[in-house]
Amino acid sequence: MQNQKGSSLLVGIIITAISLIMAFGGQSFSTQKLSNQSIQNPATITNQTNNSSSTQATQPVNPTAVGPTNPAAQSDEIQNQPINTTPQTIASQTSWQTINDTVFGISVKVPKSWAKIKTPQPSMMLSFAVPGQDFVMESQALYTSYGDQLNANIALQKNIISQKQITINGNSAYEIIRGNANPSSETITVFIDGGSKFYSINWTTSTDYINNNQDTINQILGSIHFTGN
Repeated sequence: MQNQKGSSLLVGIIITAISLIMAFGGQSFSTQKLSNQSIQNPATITNQTNNSSSTQATQPVNPTAVGPTNPAAQSDEIQNQPINTTPQTIASQTSWQTINDTVFGISVKVPKSWAKIKTPQPSMMLSFAVPGQDFVMESQALYTSYGDQLNANIALQKNIISQKQITINGNSAYEIIRGNANPSSETITVFIDGGSKFYSINWTTSTDYINNNQDTINQILGSIHFTGN
């Protein structure tokens, strides 16, 4: 009788032990599986993020691109635009008068309606009476060099609309168009390298005249010859 009780007790202990082992082992396996998943997922996300960042960082940049991606290149392109140095176009000059001013040292062709005005300093100033316009040409002694004198005069100009380098019969020149207090008028200012002298022209006229008579302007400027003084 005692042997039967002992056997029953031993069987119960064995069953209990097996149940505990199975319960503990299953819980451990489940925990290990969850733990492995929680480690693997961040690694995958991290690799994806790093790959994305690496791709962005290694994209080539075009240094010559113009636009928002490279505003410096855009600025350089604007600053490096070439200056127009095309000589003035000389159109037909029929029915014009030629003014040979030996005192001022210049020859120029102008429309017959233009009348030469006597000036208090004829060796330094040439002026014409033009209906609705004002044309004055002056000369200065070349005290340094043409380039230095040109830069000094350009610095004095205000309300500049446009400016460009030109040549007048082989002489270096610089043309500026600037606005005036009268919004319907503009002034054409031209500086010319006259060799031993520095010449300037100030031609004030209407904006409409400048826009509609470019050939006439070119004819007058292109006819200028220095005869010496």
